[in-house]
Amino acid sequence: MPIWGNWNLSEVDEEARKFPRLRELLIRKCPLLSGSMPEHLPSLEKLSVSDCEKLIIPIQNFPKLSELKIERCKKVVYKGFAEDSSLKRVSFSGISKFSCATECLMLRSIKVESLEIDDCCEELCSFRENNWGWLTQSMSVGVLSIGKCPQVEELMQLKIPCNIEQMKIKKFERLEKLSTTLHSFASLTMVELYDCPKLISLERSNLPWNLKVLSIYFCENLQFLLLDEDQNVNSSNACVLQELEIYSCESLERINKNSLPSTLKQLKLKWCSKLESIAREVQDNSCLESIDIISCPMIKDLPQGLNQLKHLQSVNIWSCSNLICFPDNGLLPTNLKVLRLANCELLQGLPEGVYNLNSLEELVIKYCRNVTISFPEGGNILTNLKSLNIEGSNICKPMIEWGLHRLTSLNSLWISNGCPDVVSFPQDELGMALPSSLTHLNIVNFPKLEILSSNGFRNLTSLESLSIDNCPNLKFLPENDMLASLLHIVSSRCALLEERCKRDRGPEWSKISHVPFAQIR
Repeated sequence: MPIWGNWNLSEVDEEARKFPRLRELLIRKCPLLSGSMPEHLPSLEKLSVSDCEKLIIPIQNFPKLSELKIERCKKVVYKGFAEDSSLKRVSFSGISKFSCATECLMLRSIKVESLEIDDCCEELCSFRENNWGWLTQSMSVGVLSIGKCPQVEELMQLKIPCNIEQMKIKKFERLEKLSTTLHSFASLTMVELYDCPKLISLERSNLPWNLKVLSIYFCENLQFLLLDEDQNVNSSNACVLQELEIYSCESLERINKNSLPSTLKQLKLKWCSKLESIAREVQDNSCLESIDIISCPMIKDLPQGLNQLKHLQSVNIWSCSNLICFPDNGLLPTNLKVLRLANCELLQGLPEGVYNLNSLEELVIKYCRNVTISFPEGGNILTNLKSLNIEGSNICKPMIEWGLHRLTSLNSLWISNGCPDVVSFPQDELGMALPSSLTHLNIVNFPKLEILSSNGFRNLTSLESLSIDNCPNLKFLPENDMLASLLHIVSSRCALLEERCKRDRGPEWSKISHVPFAQIR
């Protein structure tokens, strides 16, 4: 309603000003609307007002209100809520003027799940006791999110309430450090920092002592994260961090000098182009369950002691072009369930004894041209492997020759760029059949492949999905009864197969005519 100009309640009688049954009120894009909105809304549960630059919004004790969202409006007058308020979520964004009425001081604090303040810090967080101070005194906040406070250099300028549980700081252009005062915030277990370009380092003394989750995104000048600095790991004040995420911090060089916190369960590092060192080692009693390192090209090695981690379930390393080898003679713990390696051009080999990882359920090896693999004859090897994704003849050829049929639990196989000279898959001369447990098969970039071998497909009674890509010479599918269980077949860039699978007239059409979803192009 871009031309609605005035909400004038003074011209109607008292009863007409009331909306006793109104539960949800949304006012959007009324740039000319001026005056003040109704105040008697006893049934209101949700209030959302946005892009009403001239409207004054009184926020007072609407007894059933649970969600409050005000964006880009002229003025908000906050009068507080009674102790039995239903309010759960509060969000203020782009407020030109904000004031807290003195009534706030006469009301007891209410507990809300989340309070979000974005792009209105100049007014709301102007350090005036009657604005920010009174607002935070009137609420006990679970999640506090503050964004766009260009004038803040040190976090405690904001007088952050000490009872918050989670804190998100976004786009603080001048923030150079967190305050040591945060260390005493016993309830604060999660901190997220997003786009704070002047933040250079974080040390243990700047973080809450009970911090469990730390996430740092797009802090372009952050160089060091020292969680073990001046810490005695046996003290009651030791780091208890469980999850650490760092994304797109282009200047980050190091996380810890010595060891990672023994309490750490998840480590996720992505797009940190200068990161050279994670830590020298991990402790024997470490709780680490998963490691994700993505696009960190300067990392050359991993912490020592990974082979001793009893809880480690997943290692995921992609696009770490300078990683040469795994530590501890390449050993990994036998309880590992997921190992993914991709785009690690200098990696010289797989972890030693990878074939002994009988708990392994998923294995990905792609675009690691210097990696070779060999398996011993006999024995139970990778008996629990359910998903295998391999690329390159250096990996695919030895695995095929060893025998994919030995992977008796395999459900999903993705094989790409594996055998440039192969005419049939699986190769008829090897006499090998694919494992009968297979339900999903993807074949990609076999330039000379002509035949999907009926002999190799003979045991696939549970195959549901078949995908074939860029096999330009492929002409023949397995015989009809070999694809009886198939529910889904897709092929692309397979010109000869496309011609031979023409509906009702291609010589291969009868082999897939029963498939519910068939896309051959």
